[in-house]
Amino acid sequence: MDILNLQKDVLDLSKAFELNLVKAGLPANLKMQTRLGIDRSPSMEEEFECGWVAKTVDIFLAAALKFDDDGSLTVGAFDEGFKGMPDATIEDAGVYVRRNRLSANGNGTRYAPVIKNMAHVQKPGFMSRLFGGSGGVPVYLGLITDGDCQDRAEFVKALEAVDRTKSFIHIFGIGNQVAVGYMRNIASQFENVAFDHLPDPHKATADSFYELMCGSKFADWVKTNNVA
Repeated sequence: MDILNLQKDVLDLSKAFELNLVKAGLPANLKMQTRLGIDRSPSMEEEFECGWVAKTVDIFLAAALKFDDDGSLTVGAFDEGFKGMPDATIEDAGVYVRRNRLSANGNGTRYAPVIKNMAHVQKPGFMSRLFGGSGGVPVYLGLITDGDCQDRAEFVKALEAVDRTKSFIHIFGIGNQVAVGYMRNIASQFENVAFDHLPDPHKATADSFYELMCGSKFADWVKTNNVA
């Protein structure tokens, strides 16, 4: 495995993400805290084993290199609960999942814990204000999941507690076990929530991910809330 080539690939992906921002009418220098929540329920085993999750981490890492002022991707894993993971940086290109022993060893699929732990804007502390850190910067949270939400009432409550003007939540449902109708209905109720269904995630390319990430709902949210 050529780590330098993997890092170059991620940097190239970052440029591709920037092009999609521009195509969507968004500024190339848009700054957001970039976070990724990964479903680690047992049904995700194939996606972990075949390397799909690892590639998806790289796709989001490349976006974070453009979005996030500290050049890192905040990562969390969820099943019935939530587990914080180390941030991903360019040094993790291609190896993040293996390096951090992330696998499908959880139980069930509950969405509320990951929303509660990852969707809120960090309040800027004194040191953050002093050195221009990302505290207070709006959040882009991507979630990848292949399971039906088992805590629907708590999930809605968690979404209602999020500042809709400061945090955008984009849920990518993969495979045929996701409750597509339910998730689309949820997204229609919240102006800061988008849902996209990938029936066969293995056909999704980095560019198709970026087109979805920079879709009209996100673009409208950025402009409406003066995030840019």
